Amino acid sequence: MTGVLLAGFNPVAVDWTATALMGFNPALIPLYANAVKQVKQWLPDFQLDGIGVRTNSSVIDNVLDMREPVFRFRAPAGWHGKIECYSVEDEHATGRSTSVLDAVSQ
Repeated sequence: MTGVLLAGFNPVAVDWTATALMGFNPALIPLYANAVKQVKQWLPDFQLDGIGVRTNSSVIDNVLDMREPVFRFRAPAGWHGKIECYSVEDEHATGRSTSVLDAVSQ
């Protein structure tokens, strides 16, 4: 359980943020890359860098700009090692699969 609740007015922005929180790069997932193109047809001013994240946890204030993921969800078979925002090899070498929110959620 992550203890995170997401909400927003733009479903693409919410999904993009959720994917980043999970430790995946949404730009590497065709569904989200295509969704950004489609939403720009309806909202021409939509920009990914305009997504605002408001939170009660300073750990995830800048989730879309973070180099280290908040959570490290395991990618499904076929995607493993292809969409993560972190090095899968580093995780296997260190055995580290915890998130920086572990300290906050306790």
